[in-house]
Amino acid sequence: MAYIHITFAGVSSANQILRDAMGEAIRLEEALVGLVGTVDPEIQSRYEIGERLRTCQQAAREVSKEASGILHAAELGLLEYRKLEARLNREFPADDGILR
Repeated sequence: MAYIHITFAGVSSANQILRDAMGEAIRLEEALVGLVGTVDPEIQSRYEIGERLRTCQQAAREVSKEASGILHAAELGLLEYRKLEARLNREFPADDGILR
């Protein structure tokens, strides 16, 4: 059986990475919204970029939405980790000879 070693620092670090990635997806979506609104519709049509920009914008929105759901689940996991750690510390005090 494999040994899984999960630490609060590791879980917290993963949450922060996900939070940062979600922020980037949101900024990308906002930048694409600004770009679609800034580039003249005639130019968008002539160079066939309008639809591509809107497709990218929609993809960024979907990534952001999905990341938000994953972050929510990860934060719930972090909360449960804290609860479990507190329970284990209560049930198995540090003076039991196990190195922590």
